[in-house]
Amino acid sequence: MKLCKFFPLVLILSLSFLPACLQQTPVLPVSYFPVRHEPGPSLLLLNYGRLVLDDGLLRLKESSSDRSHLLIWPHDYSYRVAGSRVEILDAEGVVVAKSGQYLRIGGGPAFSVSYYTGEEPPVPLPGPYWALASIEQRWPWDSVALLELFALICMAVILTLIALDLIRLRRSKI
Repeated sequence: MKLCKFFPLVLILSLSFLPACLQQTPVLPVSYFPVRHEPGPSLLLLNYGRLVLDDGLLRLKESSSDRSHLLIWPHDYSYRVAGSRVEILDAEGVVVAKSGQYLRIGGGPAFSVSYYTGEEPPVPLPGPYWALASIEQRWPWDSVALLELFALICMAVILTLIALDLIRLRRSKI
């Protein structure tokens, strides 16, 4: 059976991205999700980074350094686990962010979680803290979803090439 001359390259590319496509890593439970106990004014500083789940806490890992902030979410925000990611929902239930996404957030440094939440956290929480006022995706696309889509496209190309070669092989025997 003679395969397409680009088959080895397509096979290597698609197999290298296959783990991203098939990955359904279970999400560790969110151990604490600090939410402001009431709406109120916040600072209007900007920060950029990636939303990560670290030891059960959602943190913003800054793009410009190795520092990460424990996020104190706006009043009435919540979260849910969807597949291998944590989704953040605003007061209307709309998904505004997902773990793994790069975000631009507004707000500012906070000196205490209990000041904003109105209660003592169940466990000591490592700082620094960031009181969130606004959140938006840094890019209009989701890099994790794009990687998964690319892996699926590569697998479809491979399967199509194999099917075409099998059809060609069958026709040559007739």
